[in-house]
Amino acid sequence: LDSIRAALLDTLPANVAYVLQPQISEWNEDGEVLQIVADIPCEKQRIGKLVLGKGGQRIVDIGKRVNDHMSNLFARQLFVRILVKHNKKVMSILS
Repeated sequence: LDSIRAALLDTLPANVAYVLQPQISEWNEDGEVLQIVADIPCEKQRIGKLVLGKGGQRIVDIGKRVNDHMSNLFARQLFVRILVKHNKKVMSILS
């Protein structure tokens, strides 16, 4: 979670990043591969859109930062999927 919070702080305005509460919803180990799914619940849809970024570019950047940091930390292949949610529904870059 600290890696996700750090990436949020690096890519979002501080007043937005500090109110977000990322959660790990899935953690699967398959041999040398670690798969993690994290949720970022957003109270307001506009905050979710800000986290996603234009065309989803910001959430891609956040995911890459988290993946790079955690790959070094765990020294194994890692897949991180970050889901931005509003009202418990996954937000799309198309919404």
